[in-house]
Amino acid sequence: MEDKGYTRHVELPPVKHLTQGDIDSGEYRMTDVLIPTPGNASVLPDNEVRDYLTKILEMDGFSQDVFVNNSLRTENEFQLEGAYRALIGMPFDLEYDMIKHDNSVPDLLAARDDEIIPGDNLALRIHFSLNRGQYATMAARELSRGGVQPGMLRDTPARPRLRNF
Repeated sequence: MEDKGYTRHVELPPVKHLTQGDIDSGEYRMTDVLIPTPGNASVLPDNEVRDYLTKILEMDGFSQDVFVNNSLRTENEFQLEGAYRALIGMPFDLEYDMIKHDNSVPDLLAARDDEIIPGDNLALRIHFSLNRGQYATMAARELSRGGVQPGMLRDTPARPRLRNF
């Protein structure tokens, strides 16, 4: 088969497999934990995660060899390189403000400050950024410690402001 020039090699960042001593040191946090996605450049840990991913692949008739053994691939353009994803993502650029309003504006996110009439109701407006592959709906659910209902989050660009009350 001819090489169509699709072959790429990705250098993934080095990954440290932690020991119990590393964990006990307090140097690492849960936000440092990475989950591998199978591919020819990712290394699966020698623990339950490897067992789980191996089981998932076997359920579909594959093994980890499909990613590293060129003879098992039929087309170069379908190579899976693999990656590492954070188990837990933390928001950054976090800003918030409390808005006292009279409930006359139907969409506080889209309203300008001069359109909001002060009143007895209190709303929390939050602006934050997330890394690729992280979802604001999940962050909002965690912040509210409840479910995110349809219509709670609008597809409106947030305008961050910091206010002191």
